[in-house]
Amino acid sequence: MVLRTTLAQGNLTSVMTWIGQASILLGAFYAARKARSAGIVNGGLTGLCYVAVTFILGALIFPEPFNFALFGQRLLVGVIVGALGGTAGVSL
Repeated sequence: MVLRTTLAQGNLTSVMTWIGQASILLGAFYAARKARSAGIVNGGLTGLCYVAVTFILGALIFPEPFNFALFGQRLLVGVIVGALGGTAGVSL
């Protein structure tokens, strides 16, 4: 399936990255809000799970060589963004 968009390929990658980070932030906020405690832990685990699931799905859909550096970078950013979202979820 080919979709047409006015975004350039480079811009599309940036938009997808920001959407993913916003998903982690909101998911972590929600998880910590429900738990009412341990926002950093709940948020960080939410980010970790999101990154792991998206990488597994990506590997199944697009069979390319695994890039450990990219995975590590996204995992670190996902856990940090999740921890921030979790902290906000408990605090607000």
